[in-house]
Amino acid sequence: MIATDETSYPVVEWLDDVRTLKYSDYWNDEREEREKPFWVMEGDFTSMERYLGEIRLVEQLEACVAVARARFGRSVCGIGCDLGAGTLWAVPHLLRLGRTDRIYCVEYSRHRLTKLGPAVLRHYGVPPAAVVLAVGDLHHLEIENGSVDFTLLSASFHHSDRPRDLLSEIRRILKANGVVFVIGEHLSDPTARRYARHVLKYAAARLPHRAQLQLFGELVAGGDE
Repeated sequence: MIATDETSYPVVEWLDDVRTLKYSDYWNDEREEREKPFWVMEGDFTSMERYLGEIRLVEQLEACVAVARARFGRSVCGIGCDLGAGTLWAVPHLLRLGRTDRIYCVEYSRHRLTKLGPAVLRHYGVPPAAVVLAVGDLHHLEIENGSVDFTLLSASFHHSDRPRDLLSEIRRILKANGVVFVIGEHLSDPTARRYARHVLKYAAARLPHRAQLQLFGELVAGGDE
């Protein structure tokens, strides 16, 4: 089903109910979003731009595109897919860095995709014909086999609880000479202390929200209300 939001950007529904996905309550909590740098609904984009600069995501994307072109002869062109697209900050940069016909922006945080995202696209002058906003699950993409030229995973790969399925789905939709850009991921320190820390964080994230607040004073992620 294709619809349009108030900004006229095309929106497709690939999920009957986002609540069936893990952590959907957390990522669809619009109140939480208001405290983050990506909240641009008042028309202030300086916090988002400053944050992107601090964590160097734009720089990472530019470096990946440069390496793909110089070492592998691949470029940002044709049909793309931004998986876990968030507030769609990457779309203007992908358009700037290549010759993209259309980008599928897949996200299951509805307010990010249909509220914050369109505000970002409007601000940077992205035309509606350049994107399709897809409310969907990264592991089940309603895209034809071998039809995508590139995919982007920006700080989203580590959120997958089924990375093998995610990689298989990416392989399915990519063309034979397609390219995958992965940015915003941290290299793991293979020490026992760091490993134990990740195990504890993984376990804490599965506690109910109330228990997380009582133990840590903040939400780690995930959990049930």
